[in-house]
Amino acid sequence: MPAGGVIRIRAENKTISARSPESQQLKKGKYIRIIIQDAGVGIPAGVISRVFDPYFTTKPRGSGLGLSTSYSIVKKHNGHIEIESKEGKETTVTLYLPATNTRREPAKDGTADLSLAHGKILLMDDDEFILDLGIDMLSYLGYEVATARDGSIAIAMYKKAMKTKHPFDAVIMDITIPGGMGGGETIAKLRELHPGARVLVSSGYSNNPIMSNYRDHGFDGVLTKPYDINDVSIALRDLLAGR
Repeated sequence: MPAGGVIRIRAENKTISARSPESQQLKKGKYIRIIIQDAGVGIPAGVISRVFDPYFTTKPRGSGLGLSTSYSIVKKHNGHIEIESKEGKETTVTLYLPATNTRREPAKDGTADLSLAHGKILLMDDDEFILDLGIDMLSYLGYEVATARDGSIAIAMYKKAMKTKHPFDAVIMDITIPGGMGGGETIAKLRELHPGARVLVSSGYSNNPIMSNYRDHGFDGVLTKPYDINDVSIALRDLLAGR
């Protein structure tokens, strides 16, 4: 919304029946429908059919992975996401997520102790949102964090830090960097530079062969997007403990 404006968010219960218009995309049952509407410039008719395509973007520095990742996450949760837009006026995103009447109890195990940790972490990702989120999470946990937008920058930063009293204790790197060196190529160069480097690979594509066979590709662990602070804490705790 270049001229500013209001974003309206509404959530409601929705029951899908065989006669519901949404029944072509969703199974019968109860859902939460979330509607997000802006007051921006809209999406051109020739573009809106491609907004969920991986790597499609109209932004000079965008990756085109935000909406495709959102689509994948919603579908894996047996939901649906759709976008409608009036060019020059507004865009509306509608999400359907399955509802349940069962209260989920807090996990009794498998959760991390979010007590302050320590160490120096290098986070490599081309997505500015992921970098900002990573900085917040890692800083909260007590880590010192530096960021790189692609592999060449990450290697240069890691090499420079090795010459100081405070080298990096671990690296988190994205697999895919459009227009730059991604995790697959970066890990090979990093292992040549420092065979003992401790590295997590991160991606929103859980079916990527690197994610399922990360050790065969030189990584020590995985961090699947979207991740939360508990995921980050556990992954780094195990990595730095040598598990």
